[in-house]
Amino acid sequence: MINVNKEEYVKEKIKFLTELLKLFWITIIAIGGGTISLLLNLDNKIKVFLLFVGAFTEIILISLTLRLLIKIEDYIELLSKLNNKEADK
Repeated sequence: MINVNKEEYVKEKIKFLTELLKLFWITIIAIGGGTISLLLNLDNKIKVFLLFVGAFTEIILISLTLRLLIKIEDYIELLSKLNNKEADK
């Protein structure tokens, strides 16, 4: 019974992290588009500043997304182990 609850918890955690991953990808695409449009039209200092802010934000978001992917893979591996233990019983 405890494994079933843990299995459900892991499944829900994977679903939540997957939705968060989708949100990260959408944000990366949106900020990336804005950053590229600023790069193509640099005519004052504010745009240069915003370009660097956008590039910095992109780097942070990409690193968080990679960490999130690793975490999702860990949870999938844990779920697989839980399923194997359940099948062995």
